[in-house]
This record gives sequence, C-alpha cells and structure tokens, in this order.
Amino acid sequence: MNSQFVFYFVVPLIFIAVITLLGVILLGVSFRHRKESGQIDIRDWSTTGGKVLSIRLDPHQPDAKHAGADFEPHVEYAYVVNEIEYLGKKVFPGESGGFTKKAAQEILNQYPLNTYVPVRYNPQSPSDSALHEQSRSMDYLNLAGWVFTGFGVIACCFTSFMAFIILGAVR
Repeated sequence: MNSQFVFYFVVPLIFIAVITLLGVILLGVSFRHRKESGQIDIRDWSTTGGKVLSIRLDPHQPDAKHAGADFEPHVEYAYVVNEIEYLGKKVFPGESGGFTKKAAQEILNQYPLNTYVPVRYNPQSPSDSALHEQSRSMDYLNLAGWVFTGFGVIACCFTSFMAFIILGAVR
C-alpha cells in the first residue's frame, strides 16, 4: 500500500471513525441519562385547545442547579379531553426549575389571561399536560453527540469521495 495513501486517507478515516464513535457513545449516555432521570418527551403526545385561567409570578427557592434564578412562572389552564375537563399547571414538561424575573415574566407574557392556547397531553393519562413541547433545559450531551456523529459521517463520506477521485486520477 502506498505510504501517501495511508497518510492522507487511512489515518484521517481512523481519526474520523473515533470521532463518530465518540458521538454515538455520547448519544447513548444522553439517552440513558434521560431515561434514568425521568425526563419526559412529549412530542408524541396529543394536542387540544385550552384556556388560560390564571397567571402569576412566584418566588422560587434557588438551589445549586439554578443559582440566581429566583422566580417561577405559574400558568393555570383548563382543557377538555374526551368530554372531561382537566386543569393543568405545567408550562414545561419535567422539572420547571427557577428563572430570573425577566425570563419568568417573558414566559407569562406568552399566556395572557383568558386566551386560548394549545395544550399537549398524555393520551394514556390525560391529566398529564404541558404547554411547551420541550423541557426548558438544554441537553448538551445529546447535542454534542449529534454534532460529533454528524461531523464524523460527513467527514468520512468526504474523505472517501476524495480518495476515489484521487485514486481514479492516478490510474
């Protein structure tokens, strides 16, 4: 095998494979962490209309995880599923945590009193609901996994394509 071929294509492909493998491992760890921590994925839940009944800004006891986040927005809404009325209080699925006063007020501004809003609810347990589809916390581990995996796949394809072009031009 030609030493230039090994240096320019085999070594980068091994490096790219390691990056891709790291991305897949990060995705697996993220999935396992979400499952163990009980994070809720409500993208598959059903949607119905609801009406905002009350909004308020409450003080929140800050903890080490949400330092400086001293407020919590509360939105109470009513919605109907199978002719049964439910009351919901969750804005975000899973843990809501604390917010700065400005961030909490911005959330409350999205839900004026007596307006109609889409409500996501669990079809197996309609009393479980939330207004936002995504939890408020960003899953950086999952994001990093997708970035590494995507970069690895694209770089592998590009390197392989370049090898075919150069090898085809050499012969």
